[in-house]
Amino acid sequence: MIEQTGCVPILLAPQKINYLVAERSRRSASIGEFPPQSVYHSKRFWLTGWTSPVEFIEWQVEAPAAGQYQITVLAEAGEGTEIQVQNRLENLTFRFADSGWQREAMGVLPFAAGSSMLRLELVNQAHVAIKALELLHIEEQTNHQQRIAEFRADTTWLAESGYGIMFQAGEWSYPPQGEKKTWPGFAQDFQVVPFVDMVEKTGAGFVVWSATWRTYYFPAPIKAIDEILSGRTSKRDLVMEIADELNKRGIKLILYYHVGHGDLPNTNWWNRNWNPNWLEENYDKSLFFNNWQNIITEVGERYGEKLAGWLFDDDCVIYPADYETLGRATKAGNPDRLVAYNSWIGSRFTEFQDYSFGEGFLGPDRETVINGKFVKGPFKGLQAFGCVMLDGPDWGVYQPDFKVLPPFYSEEKAAAIARHAAQTKAPIAFNLLMYEDGTVSPASLKTMERIRQVVRTDAKLETVYPEPAMIEMSAAEKEDIRRMIRTVGKQPKVNKGTMLETRGTIAADKGSKAIEQWMSRYGTTIDGTQIGPFVPTDSYVTTQRDNIIYVHILDWQGKNNVSLPIIDRVLKRAYPLSDPRDNVNYASLGWVRQEDWGLLLVVPEEFRGNPYTIFMLEIE
Repeated sequence: MIEQTGCVPILLAPQKINYLVAERSRRSASIGEFPPQSVYHSKRFWLTGWTSPVEFIEWQVEAPAAGQYQITVLAEAGEGTEIQVQNRLENLTFRFADSGWQREAMGVLPFAAGSSMLRLELVNQAHVAIKALELLHIEEQTNHQQRIAEFRADTTWLAESGYGIMFQAGEWSYPPQGEKKTWPGFAQDFQVVPFVDMVEKTGAGFVVWSATWRTYYFPAPIKAIDEILSGRTSKRDLVMEIADELNKRGIKLILYYHVGHGDLPNTNWWNRNWNPNWLEENYDKSLFFNNWQNIITEVGERYGEKLAGWLFDDDCVIYPADYETLGRATKAGNPDRLVAYNSWIGSRFTEFQDYSFGEGFLGPDRETVINGKFVKGPFKGLQAFGCVMLDGPDWGVYQPDFKVLPPFYSEEKAAAIARHAAQTKAPIAFNLLMYEDGTVSPASLKTMERIRQVVRTDAKLETVYPEPAMIEMSAAEKEDIRRMIRTVGKQPKVNKGTMLETRGTIAADKGSKAIEQWMSRYGTTIDGTQIGPFVPTDSYVTTQRDNIIYVHILDWQGKNNVSLPIIDRVLKRAYPLSDPRDNVNYASLGWVRQEDWGLLLVVPEEFRGNPYTIFMLEIE
């Protein structure tokens, strides 16, 4: 048994959202936790591995008066999974309509005045990860929704921008060779006009510029930052100069802002922003929120309408929060400014934002987007947006002698992705690695030129993106495929392969066009293969053809990774078949990690397949 932490009981406030964070709950010891990260463990995630109806999660709460509360769940679950929430007065059962991370209203539950336990249980065996429950008194629902509507700005300019370009360059940046300049050298010497000339030639409708990222140094004279820790700003207002020059060319500016919770170059910044005893003091984040609001308010008022948007990183640090109050800071100086928070692979953590952060989002191929807005899925109601790496191996140049990889996509594929995003009004910011001197990869610029030709001048393009849409499968059809794969994994291994005749029989037996289409695309991963080298588990099954191993990941079990035993042969290449990129080193991205104990495969949710993920391993 793991006891509840923080405020016990949680005092319910009828006038605001009440956060029941899962990792602070009283719960069965068998339920795991995605480990917290960063200095003081300030970056928090969720509970994982919740699988059995005999397990429970509960919180002791106290209501000042009897009342009814709307309950919203933030969780990852499979389609059809049912969970029950109950207190001493009543219970309700909620069924997840989709798979993956979701933010959904479960229903209304009455609470008696005084103390009570709110308990969560699974109805059947499943695999669930859960972030939190949010409780809001039903009498506040109408006012709450009205304030959300008033907060959100018109996203038309972003929806119609086509595409943009993104740079994570700052104090951390290095030149192509040698050491970087001592701060504020980057801010003092950066050449704005040549930079904006380059941006203009790409045809980008907006620029995402990183005010902070790998290290916390802001390239402008922000007093609120100086009052926290001196030496982290610059006298030159580089952000203002970039904004002014972009404005002359009709290009919008969005600022990416990282809160600085990492330990680079040291913990000095975070020591001034985070209460080191916050865990023992009821998860007190008041120091952080006070500093954050002061900084964001000053920056917003300083740049006014020149600052068109914010991208805030990291919402796993910020949540839970009074996002409505934070929102007033984000809109300071410009009520039309757009706001997004990065919830990583999770669903949106708040409705007080305008668009999705979209890390890795390549366009509306998974969630449904109509006229630029998500109408279902984890970001329902928000303007669709994506920021993706065009080249790599990372988002910025933060090490000496850093070599930029060739673009991850061919010129035609990148242009097709950009055109699809523009047509669906779900724009993408392509991140280009940029050295300290403002130079970027010529190959990446050439790719951006092809994007410009296709999107801005409607140049002919043969490549199609996304691939023809897969027929939507029912829960039963998805289970048919998973059952088939599990059956494959249980067959005895033979020298000539299993030679399974599954392609026609299952589709014919079920009369399923969806399964038939799936088999036409992925059937080679099972037909004519033999049983793979690893013993099947509840999480995966493997098949093999010659020197190719297919890892069929059927259940992530609430995690973003799968562990495999040691491979006794050299691994030449590994990649998920669901990733549309052409030229990616997955080891450098951390998706494939060879350890002493075996192999770790990581696939962010946006790159996972449907109904499951297939990872291909090529061995010598």
